[in-house]
Amino acid sequence: MSPPSTALRRAQPCRGFTLVEMMIAIMVALFLMAGVLRIVQDTRRATASQTQSTQLQDSVRLAMTTLTDVIQTAGYYSDVLYSTPPASLPASGSFAAGQSIVGTGAFAAAAPGDTISVRYQTANNDGILTCAGTSNLSGANQVYVNTFSVDATGNLLCQLGAAPAFILIPAITTGPNPVKITNLQILYGVQTNVLTANQSADSYMDAATVTGTTLANGLSAWTGVVSVRITLSFQNPLGAALPPLQFTRVIGLMSKMGYVT
Repeated sequence: MSPPSTALRRAQPCRGFTLVEMMIAIMVALFLMAGVLRIVQDTRRATASQTQSTQLQDSVRLAMTTLTDVIQTAGYYSDVLYSTPPASLPASGSFAAGQSIVGTGAFAAAAPGDTISVRYQTANNDGILTCAGTSNLSGANQVYVNTFSVDATGNLLCQLGAAPAFILIPAITTGPNPVKITNLQILYGVQTNVLTANQSADSYMDAATVTGTTLANGLSAWTGVVSVRITLSFQNPLGAALPPLQFTRVIGLMSKMGYVT
């Protein structure tokens, strides 16, 4: 007699997972998921930090380029052969005749800091730009006054003449750590020794000191400004509790000391 068929044999019972095995599997899965989430979060933070760093660099570059282009043009006038600074830049507002630069603020003043106004005369279609990125297309000589300041939000402002100020460099408030300007500090390089015609600054003063100083020739120290030292402070993109990042540039006035980079 042949043995019984395998198919007819009694089926063996199926063995499942025990509770302990299930808990161990769940713990391992949770551990792996936590690791993956940690990597994702670190990657997002690194990306955000890189983005904010790039935004900061762009803001610094644009701000310093605009300030440099305008400030070094201070005192320019279109006809150097048949005119003079007092004739081309007559007295107006805070400016004396021939004066091309004026500012407000004292050393270590509270944020958002100082202001600076720069003026120059341009001829029609000569390509000299204002802080607004415009040029003279009026058909005649035109005097422009460019005023820079920082508001409480952290925007760098430009005001052209009596027109309303507009945002030149906007504060970036998106994300956990805004990229914004927290302070604008300005010192003026003055040649106080008017008897030495070397067009070199021998003293750096804040605006309040320049206003209160009279040179040996009897003129205001504003007429002796040959360079401007700009310091922009930005909120640290890694956190507001960290020290601000400061960027400084010394800008020479071409009308006083030639082209300076």
